[in-house]
Amino acid sequence: VYRWVLSRGSRLDTGRLRYLSNWITPRPAPQRYDARFYIATVEGDQPFVLADSELTEAEWIQPIGALQRFRTGKWDMILPTEKNLERLLGFRDSREAWESVDLAGDVKPVLPKMVIRGRRFDALLPGDPGYEEAE
Repeated sequence: VYRWVLSRGSRLDTGRLRYLSNWITPRPAPQRYDARFYIATVEGDQPFVLADSELTEAEWIQPIGALQRFRTGKWDMILPTEKNLERLLGFRDSREAWESVDLAGDVKPVLPKMVIRGRRFDALLPGDPGYEEAE
């Protein structure tokens, strides 16, 4: 992303980013990721250019709308996205959400642990009952 920004004669103002969360793929997964999520502010009428190599479509939507589409089966969503959107639900607007994020950046990685419940896999998160005992 940084090279892309520079190639267009722009600059990235990291002062407009705040570190929201860090999710790590569960250990038994065949492909593992260490993904960091940020919340950002944008001033004025700055245009957005979508990375069409990573997206099939894009839409501006409030967190509640995205979660409703996920929960009714209209959208697929991975657990980190769902939990980040849930975290944003209580804010009046994006500015309030951005201001709520700890400036110290003290973000602890979230490492879900997968367990079998009945006939399906389920994810346990830190703080959930049984998380410490799960492998």
